[in-house]
Amino acid sequence: MFPFIIYSLQIFLIVLDCIVLLYLLRFLFAVLPFGDRMVSIIVTLMVPMWVPMQYLLKRSILHTFQFDLSPYLLLLVLTYLQDICSMLLK
Repeated sequence: MFPFIIYSLQIFLIVLDCIVLLYLLRFLFAVLPFGDRMVSIIVTLMVPMWVPMQYLLKRSILHTFQFDLSPYLLLLVLTYLQDICSMLLK
């Protein structure tokens, strides 16, 4: 049962990783005719992950006004959690 839970968590983290990557590539979807709707769906999926990361960044040394680092840091955190899951499965 434990490997199944860890594997499910790893799949969930991969899906979240894909959502973050789509968020980073959202300017490419704006060209498509249905792109505005797709971008709004991606932003809606991204907000629950994005808000805590932005809260942490506001109080850190990485806070910048011109550039938002939260999606990139979120990618790093999700990748790290995926690695932990894969190590637990071995």
